[in-house]
Amino acid sequence: MPAPIIFDIFVAPHFVLTELAGVVDVLRLTNRVTAQEVFQWHFKSHSGGPIQSSSAALIASTPLDLRPEADYFFVQSPDLSVGKAIATYTSRQARVVLLAEAASRYIAETDRDASRHTTHWENKAVLRERHGLTETRTSLVVDAGAIITGAGMGATVDLTLSIASQYVSSAAMMTVADILLHEH
Repeated sequence: MPAPIIFDIFVAPHFVLTELAGVVDVLRLTNRVTAQEVFQWHFKSHSGGPIQSSSAALIASTPLDLRPEADYFFVQSPDLSVGKAIATYTSRQARVVLLAEAASRYIAETDRDASRHTTHWENKAVLRERHGLTETRTSLVVDAGAIITGAGMGATVDLTLSIASQYVSSAAMMTVADILLHEH
């Protein structure tokens, strides 16, 4: 059996539980359906320890690794800049997935071509007003190579299903989508 695909999921205070579940439940169900540990995930934060979501759920996290071995780095609701962490992961060939607020912060901080990225529609207004960035995409997800930006919320399930489908059969992914009542 091949080594599991590793996901580091960065959480910060007031993270969105819907987005976390959109990642973890797809990975967990895929492991269950295939009866194999195809995926592993670890919760990361700046300093480790318990991190509370906006809905008061607590997640135990460990600090970011200096030399991460993850294949994917999911970031949501960053409290501080994660630019250095993004660079660390991409330099190690990991794919970085930035959801909603994390995508907005990345777009604003890197002053990159905003038309190559997306974020949640609420964040687009902030980017336009504060940073003059008007060209973010209206897509739910934009894959720009090493960096994937997403609108977050419920679209996170679709994004994670798409990533997981690269590693397991179509039949397994259809079963996972059916379990999530997300077959369309």
